[in-house]
Amino acid sequence: MKRQKNFLLLSTRQKNRRIALHVNNDLLSCQQSTSNNNGDNNSKSAADTIINNNDQRSDFSDLDSISSLHSSSAEENIERAFEEAAGYESHNASDSDNLLNFCNDDEEALVESELRKNIRDWSIKYLIFHNAINSLLAIVRSAGHADLPKDARTLLCTPKMGHIQEMSWGQYVHYGLEKAVIDNFKTVPKAKRPQEILIDVHVDGISISKSSKQQLWTILGKIHSPHFGTPFFIGAHALYGKPKSAAEYLHNFCEEYSRLSKEGFIF
Repeated sequence: MKRQKNFLLLSTRQKNRRIALHVNNDLLSCQQSTSNNNGDNNSKSAADTIINNNDQRSDFSDLDSISSLHSSSAEENIERAFEEAAGYESHNASDSDNLLNFCNDDEEALVESELRKNIRDWSIKYLIFHNAINSLLAIVRSAGHADLPKDARTLLCTPKMGHIQEMSWGQYVHYGLEKAVIDNFKTVPKAKRPQEILIDVHVDGISISKSSKQQLWTILGKIHSPHFGTPFFIGAHALYGKPKSAAEYLHNFCEEYSRLSKEGFIF
């Protein structure tokens, strides 16, 4: 049997259709019953009809009363159907509104979440500047999506760096190997996450500008697996020239890597 949608969740038009369908079924039932009664009466023989003429009139009178009863029953069904509909509208109005509002809230939250994800993915894919993202967010928020963030950093979930460490030859910021790996794990379905991982590490420096000798030396990593395709940030050094001590340069990374390789981490 086909499962019907809850009457409370129907629109006014759908409610009227369902009521009309029930009424039509009742009328058809009445007509079939009347037709059967007529057929029974017509099957009488001509002799019986002549002899029992008075009885026949009585039968037709009874038939009229039966038809009247069916008609009355159909009218009562119609009235009852509309009363039930009115009862749903009036007595259960608050419950219906709460249920519909709850569904609408869920749908709106889903749309909002999907819109936020789409804008974030688009911004990352096309390397959109933060000031351009902020302008776009302002436009979209003014169009009715007030739940979206105002700032690109909130939208992109830009990681907040720890405190800057002063080195003998410059400055260093350590985001963390464990945090970076966990961030990568969040982007992959649980079934595709390996129990053991191999990490490719890359160290390189680049000049910050042509007018300055200051350079930025980054430590990047990448999980060696076909399911993880994006390199991640571990730490960065800002200094003039090249690092003078590899031990100091890689100290934070090597210390964390040694701990994780022995103890692992829980995600």
